Amino acid sequence: MHKIIWLIRKIVLMFIFSNKRLIGINFINEIGKHIIVIIKRKGKVRILGKLNMRHNVIINVNGGLLQLGDNVFINSFSSINSQKNIIIGNEVLIGEGVRIYDHDHDYKSYGVKRKNSFSASDVIIGNGVWICSNAVILKGTVIGDNAVIAAGAIVKGNVPAGVIYISKNKHKKIFTH
Repeated sequence: MHKIIWLIRKIVLMFIFSNKRLIGINFINEIGKHIIVIIKRKGKVRILGKLNMRHNVIINVNGGLLQLGDNVFINSFSSINSQKNIIIGNEVLIGEGVRIYDHDHDYKSYGVKRKNSFSASDVIIGNGVWICSNAVILKGTVIGDNAVIAAGAIVKGNVPAGVIYISKNKHKKIFTH
């Protein structure tokens, strides 16, 4: 019975992605319940290997590119929102409740215009990165290979490879590959 339910979810996702803006649907390994994927304004999702998603994951690609490397795991209640480019490397673990944005609202706009005015910059997450629960990754962030982003961290800017990132002024080298 479990395999039948999983197959039905995979078929539904294939139907959702039938607009040919998703490349690599055959690599989806595990799909939880209540996955929401929105692709509009010529947005693209590229899956380069195995992808595992738990429950209540939201992916919103609005004119941008989301590229997921091999063996990416996205835990429950996480969301990825792209208007420009979000590149996620291989062997990346995304914890529960993580938010990743490559854009934010233009706070200088007024009224209704503010709702539709954005500023965007690429987000690049290296290989072997672990983003712990409830972290927020903001536009313009580059996370080096094998870094660990602490639970609840808010990240903007460059994170060196092989560090535990706690906050902008507090990170510690953990290992070198």
